[in-house]
Amino acid sequence: MTLLENPLARVSLRNGIIAGLFSCCALVVLFAIGKHPMLFQVFFDFRIILFGLFFTLTLKEIRDNFQQGVLYFWQGMLSCLLFTIVFAVATTLFIVVLCNFYAPFLTNYIELGLAQAKALPPETVNEIGKQVYESMLRSLPTVTGWDLARKYFGQSFIISFFFSIIISVILRRQPNN
Repeated sequence: MTLLENPLARVSLRNGIIAGLFSCCALVVLFAIGKHPMLFQVFFDFRIILFGLFFTLTLKEIRDNFQQGVLYFWQGMLSCLLFTIVFAVATTLFIVVLCNFYAPFLTNYIELGLAQAKALPPETVNEIGKQVYESMLRSLPTVTGWDLARKYFGQSFIISFFFSIIISVILRRQPNN
């Protein structure tokens, strides 16, 4: 059996591609309306809703359509991992291409990031540390498209991990003995 013949892999990969396309569209729309998507706090990131929705749909489809209502925790986690890998790679590549072919995406990120950093109150600067703050101010102008892509890639896995556990536990069903 090849990887694409396995329903767990096939459904996860398909939904990862679809979610990646939604994510690429969301990045463009957010940028177009003046909200740089790479400067959102992780708590307000659209990936939270996207992952919650797509993990639920993916695991329910696998469980109900291909496994006669049975889904083990490890299957849910593996499915979510495959989904996240495809999603993160697709969106990361899009970010790199976007930064290389549309320079305002990167320059706007740097300008807004510097403006946000300079607007931090002194109490916040003291909390994070003066050296960390100054290092951030020095490093922001040298950010590349690959740096943004790596950041997005890593954040995707962090967000995904917590949702994978929660949704895999909620949707798991074991056979009745």
